[in-house]
Amino acid sequence: MMSAAAQCYKGNHADAISCYNEVLWIDPLAAGGLVNRGNTYKEIGRVNEATQDYSNAIAIRPNMADAHVNLASAYKDSGHVEAVIKSYRQALAIHPDFPEATCNLLHMLQCVCDWDDRKRMFIEVDGILRRQIKTSVIPSVQPFHAIAYPLDPILALEISRKYAAHCSVIARRFSLPAFNHPLPLKIKSPGGNNKRLKIGYVSSDFGNHPLSHLMGSVFGIHNRQNMEVFCYALSPNDGTEWRLRTQLEVEHFKDVSAMTSDMIARLINEDQIQYLSTSMGAINEIFAMQPAPIQVSYMGFPGTTSADYVQYLVTDEFVSPLKYSHIYSEKLVHVPHCYFVNDYLSPFQP
Repeated sequence: MMSAAAQCYKGNHADAISCYNEVLWIDPLAAGGLVNRGNTYKEIGRVNEATQDYSNAIAIRPNMADAHVNLASAYKDSGHVEAVIKSYRQALAIHPDFPEATCNLLHMLQCVCDWDDRKRMFIEVDGILRRQIKTSVIPSVQPFHAIAYPLDPILALEISRKYAAHCSVIARRFSLPAFNHPLPLKIKSPGGNNKRLKIGYVSSDFGNHPLSHLMGSVFGIHNRQNMEVFCYALSPNDGTEWRLRTQLEVEHFKDVSAMTSDMIARLINEDQIQYLSTSMGAINEIFAMQPAPIQVSYMGFPGTTSADYVQYLVTDEFVSPLKYSHIYSEKLVHVPHCYFVNDYLSPFQP
């Protein structure tokens, strides 16, 4: 039987959980098995079960720092901020030299505006990141957080580059051959019979999410004479009005939440998408597989992805001035005034 870890790499989460269940049936006190099963539960959105597994592992091995860190992450997904901070502090009390706990604790303290010891912590985190950049370790600060911290912009660029390279490593595990891409379309001419441009949006946020609130009108107002729009939802239907609206207004809405990354990439390529957008920051191994010839970052993350498989960043002169283009790997596409969308039909308009 393929190992549980290998099953997870291939996206076979149910099989991975079955493997961990067998381990725990043989040894119910296997704290490592509980943590690993909890990680799998968390990856597929079963946060309550993940929380229970991490808590049980801690009950068996109270000094297991990894379990405290993973429990903090599960609490974060559930919105239990105080419990998150407590768990990270417990992990650091057990293991003071724990970069992930240090960096994530700093992030949570920033979220609750706890500025005590802020300067010292940022100096510590800066040192951690510079050491990690020089190794094969994935930085303990995500690119999304790095742009909000007082870090050297070049360091933020290197952090993004590490994450982009990690996505490429994951993509290679699927052993897919290179995709064939559709040919570029000719510029339309009056009276011509040219095909429509196929645009794809990949997102885990089609639903009750701030960016979905902001972009609610975007997907349905493309000019269908010139463009054919596809939305690929990485998250399951949350039953909200925002999800329903996108499903009803966009020309093609595809729930791919139950599909593995390679299957999603194949589907995008089979749909002959010519312009693929990470409309809400969903840079991941799907884009590293390069299912479309032009791949663009927009809205979800205004910093650089540092990914050679993302060619453009749609932004504006205020957020990404041309004089700082050297800290971006993408070509900057400036839209007039402001790149940030606000839904003109939102009931929350001033």
